[in-house]
Amino acid sequence: MESIDSKHEVRWVLDEMRLKNFGDEYLAEVFSRRKEGEPLAYIFGHWQFRDLELEVSPGVLIPRPETEELVDLVLDRVRARENTFRNWHIVDAGAGSGCLGISLHLEVQKKLRLRSELTSIEVSEDAAFVLSKNLSKFAPDAKLFRGSWMEWASSSKIQILVSNPPYISGIETDKADTGVEVWEPHLALYPNDLSKFPDASGPYRELIKLANHVVDVGGIAAFELGPAQAEWIDAYVKENYPLWSGELLKDMSAKWRFFIMQRLA
Repeated sequence: MESIDSKHEVRWVLDEMRLKNFGDEYLAEVFSRRKEGEPLAYIFGHWQFRDLELEVSPGVLIPRPETEELVDLVLDRVRARENTFRNWHIVDAGAGSGCLGISLHLEVQKKLRLRSELTSIEVSEDAAFVLSKNLSKFAPDAKLFRGSWMEWASSSKIQILVSNPPYISGIETDKADTGVEVWEPHLALYPNDLSKFPDASGPYRELIKLANHVVDVGGIAAFELGPAQAEWIDAYVKENYPLWSGELLKDMSAKWRFFIMQRLA
C-alpha cells in the first residue's frame, strides 16, 4: 500500500474498482502508476469537482478544492445582485477541464434560479479536446472558443468573467510541487510571458484589460491567483481601473487566493 499516498486514496481506488467492476489486475496497475507519481485523476481519467464528475487527462490541470471555493464566492455575489440582469453571460477564460465555468453556469440556474449562458475559452488543443467532452456532457448549450482570451470578442456585454490562469512565476519561493511539475501541463502552470513579467502578472494584466472591455456595469470578474499576484493586483486595479472595485480574499488555508472585481460604472 506504500504507493498510495493516503487512506483517502485507498478508498477512492476501491470505489473506482467497484464502480467499474475491475479486479486485482487493475489494483496492481494503479499501485504501479502511483508509485511513479502519476496523479490518481489521470489514472482514473475523471475527477470530482463540486457536483460534477469531469473528464480529465494530462492535457488539463486537475480541478482543485480552491477553485471550488471561487465558485461559491462568485455565487454569493450573483445572489446579492440577482435582479441586476435578466441573463448572466459567464465567460471562463482559459477553461481547461471546464470545471469553473460549467459549475457556475449550472449552479446559477439550479441554485439561484437565474438564466445564464456560458462561453468557454481555451487555447490548448489538448485541453480543448477534454473541455469539449465535458461541455457536451454537462453544458451542451455552451459555446467553445478555441484560441486565446485576447483573440475572443463579444458582440455584447457579459456579466461574469472568471479565470484560473497560469500564475506560477518559477522564482525560488514560487514553484510548483514536484509531482505537479512533472505531470500537469506547463501551459496551465506557467505564463508564456515570464520574460516580460517575471512575477507572472501577465495573464492578470490581460484579463483585467479584457474585463474592462466586455463586463457590463454591475458585472463581476473573478480570478484565482498565487502569492506573487496577491502582492500587487489590488493596488494595480485601484491605480489603473477606477471604475472597478476589487477585493483580495483568502482561501480556507488562509492563503491569498482570489481577486474579485465588481464594475461600478
